[in-house]
Formats: sequence, structure tokens, C-alpha cells
Amino acid sequence: MNLEQDHRLIDAWRHGEISDADFAQLQARLAAEPRLRSLWRKMAAVEEGLSALSPDAALKRAASGRQSPLFWRPSLAVGALAAVIATALAALFFFKPAPMQNDTPPAMLVDEAGANFEAGKAPSEGCFRQGSYSLDAGAIHLRFKSGASLVIEAPAHFDILSDNRAHLHHGKARAIVPQSVRDFTVSTDAAEYENAGSEFGLRSNSGSAATSLHVFDGRINLHKRGSREVLATVSEGDSVTYTGGRLEPDESLSAADFVAPGDIGHLRWMARNNAWLQDPSLIALFPFQPTDDHSLLTNARTNSAVTDAKIHGAKWVSGRWQQKDALLFDRDDDYVEIEIPGEFQEFTVAGWFFIDRFDHEMNALLNSNFATNGGVHFQITRTGVARGGVLGVVENRSWPGPPVQTGRWAHLACVISVPRGIQNIYVNGLVAQEGVIKKGTPIRPGTARIGNWLPSGNYKATCRALRGRIDELAVWSRALNETEIRSHVNEGRPSIIWSTPLKDPSLKMALKE
Repeated sequence: MNLEQDHRLIDAWRHGEISDADFAQLQARLAAEPRLRSLWRKMAAVEEGLSALSPDAALKRAASGRQSPLFWRPSLAVGALAAVIATALAALFFFKPAPMQNDTPPAMLVDEAGANFEAGKAPSEGCFRQGSYSLDAGAIHLRFKSGASLVIEAPAHFDILSDNRAHLHHGKARAIVPQSVRDFTVSTDAAEYENAGSEFGLRSNSGSAATSLHVFDGRINLHKRGSREVLATVSEGDSVTYTGGRLEPDESLSAADFVAPGDIGHLRWMARNNAWLQDPSLIALFPFQPTDDHSLLTNARTNSAVTDAKIHGAKWVSGRWQQKDALLFDRDDDYVEIEIPGEFQEFTVAGWFFIDRFDHEMNALLNSNFATNGGVHFQITRTGVARGGVLGVVENRSWPGPPVQTGRWAHLACVISVPRGIQNIYVNGLVAQEGVIKKGTPIRPGTARIGNWLPSGNYKATCRALRGRIDELAVWSRALNETEIRSHVNEGRPSIIWSTPLKDPSLKMALKE
């Protein structure tokens, strides 16, 4: 299609006038064409500005997008929140607009980590309608139609009463309420906690009428159940317990007692690491968590031929989450040296990278020292094209995209299989390079550098030092398939609004009861 037709198609979608056939075509093209996605973003910015990205608007689109292929099928079991939530949120603007229905749910699930609900006490199709819910395991983040959020940690039993009210029978919940939301209230069996533009945590004890409150920001008005009378106002930084009609300071309660929205991704990542370590083909997992010796990058895969790596110059900084560390590479002589001994017929290396800028024609991610046949080179060009594989055996390569973007976290994976004659690279779960290699030459990574390289021959004066952060790197002695890589992207995504829309239907996981 030409540019004028593309403008007309997107305009029809934005105004809710698009036909089903055109919507299906737009959905497929947005998933496949970076150019069309870029045009969509530009039109959205010009016509609606940042208001189109508001949580309330996103929630309404997600709730009303009945035609979306990402909706939850009623036949799926319900319980633990699926990975599809992150994919759906990352692609909020691919939902077909529809008029708001009277049955729009008061709240919707937007993220989870290991969530498991009691049978019959779970959300339906990702929606929290008025009713009672029981979270047996994990943590969830749900957003109300009003714009307020609740992060709830299991075990918890709670009711959704309206788009501005919830009741916590027992468990722990953290409320985040924008300034624009008035009178958002969470009640317990003991009292009601009303606020506007504040953040607070509640702990309701099962089998008692005691409720503990910690205020992170703003002020909270405490009411007796069913009364508008303000019993007390609790201010930022204070922790109190209300029981038997009395309000007392509670020094046992602190901010650390409540899960924050960003904690959910970190919890999911830690659970994924535990699962990965059960895979015998995993030969190295560097979670980039410093130990007492800050010069070492520890391999969490014990009893592996791949030992801890040595840090040269790179500095410890923050990673994808508050609790996560990373290494910053910002000088020409920053690198981490790693030893991957042996020969391989298949090989996969994958990690999370935050690129600040591209200073060189080639920017190294993981490169074997010197340019010897069988060595592994994995890097990004100045234009953001991910490229690499095993040296000396390349027959043909193509780059269907997408490029690596600066200023954001990206998941990059390089997969090599000598028997199949392939070396492919994935950017955020999508194929970015397709390579054909000669069969027969084994893969010999040997001594290599993370974030830099050690050249030889005609390349001695060429600098390929990375400019950015790395906070995870893993190596397998097999070729991961595309579904596995996309699952890794989803499990490690930094936030609910981060990821590139993924087309693999295997990522649509069901809730569990």
C-alpha cells in the first residue's frame, strides 16, 4: 500500500470506523511491518498526544477490544495470570476500538508472577468484575477503571466492589492512586482507608479485625466501616495498626513488607532462573549480581566448564529492576573476559542489553578473541543491525529486521546449529538475521570478551567497544527454538508496557486454578 492509503487505514481505525476485513489486514501488517508501526506512532502522537497512552484509556481499550486475537478464550482454565497479559499490554493499540459497554469490568489484570487462584475465585478472561477472589500463590497487579492500581501478594482474599473500591479480607495489598483519582477506598473487616493521590500498603490479618497500614506517599483518611466519620489521618512515612477501635503506631511494618509493581517482573525473573538451572544444556547463566569480589561475574550454573568471568573496567550499576544489577560499558577498554571451552555442534547465547549509543561501525556483545574459524562473533552495527554467528563458515545471510533500538532494554539471542546449517539472531523474540553456514566446522567459542573484542590481522586498530549496560547473559549447548526465545523475552520483560508485540501463539498461556 502507498502512504496515503496507510494514513487512511489508520485514521479509520482510530475513529472506530474500520471494517472487520480492514481491521484484520491492519492487525497483520502492524505485527509484520516496522514502517507501518512507526507511522502509527507518529499519527498517534500528532493527533492525540500522550493522552492516548494514559492508563485509563489503555484499560478501556483492553476491556472493550472484543475482536482482538489476544483475548482470553472462555474454554481456558483460570488461575495464574498468563504471559499473554504482557503481550496484550505491549500491543494495546492493536485492539479494535469499540463503544464502552455497560458490563465493562471495574478492574483488569495487567501483570503477574506465579499467580494461582482458588477454583471459582479467579478472574475471567483477565477481567476482575464485581465479586470475590482468592489468590493462593504469587503476586498480581490489577488496574481499576478509575486509574488506581492494586498490587496484591498471596495468600489473599479480596472483593472488587466497584471501579473505585475494593475490600481486603486478608492478605497484603499496595495501592497506587494518581492525583486525578478521588476517594479511592480499600476497606477491611476493621475499617475503611480512603485516599486521593497517594500510595499506601495494607495488611489485613485473617481471623482478626486488625489491619496494619503503611503510607508511602500522601495521606490516608481512616473511617469506621460504613461511616463517613474520619477517625484519623495517617501521613507519609507512618505505620499504624487499627484494632478494637484503637489506632496505634506499628514499628514492625515497613515499605519492604509490600510488593511494588516493578517487583513483579523481578519475581517472575527469579522463578524463571530456577527453572533454567534444571536444563542440562545450560552451560552458563550470568545473572549479573555482584558478590563480595566485584571483579568477578559469577556463573550461577555450578559444576560447569564455564567458570566465573573476569571484569575489566566495566562498572556495577542498576539493571532492569530496582533489585537487579548490571554492568556498564562506557569506555574503549571496558570488557568482561569469559572462557567457554570445548567444541559444539549447536550453540545459543542470549541476554538483555541496554544500548546507550552506537559509537562504532561494529559494537561487540560477545566475541571470541581473534578471528579464527569456529569462533563466535555477536555484535550490532552502527545502524542497529544485529549480526554474527560462527566465523569462517558463512555462506549467506539476510536481515529481515527489526533493528536494535537505543535507550531501552532489548533481548538479543544468537542461535547456531552446524547440523542444520543455520545461524540466526533474534531481537526481542523476532528474527533479525537469518544465516546459512557450511556444515562440518564445529563451534569453538574459547576465550571471549563480553562488551568488547580482541582483534587480529587487519582489524587490530578497529574499536568495537559497547556503550551501554548488560544485566544477563546465558549460554546453551543446543540451538533454542523460536518459541523458547520468545518465551524468554516474555519472562524477562522489564515492564508491562515494554515489549515488542509477539506473534507466537504459544505465548498465550492459560490461567491456572
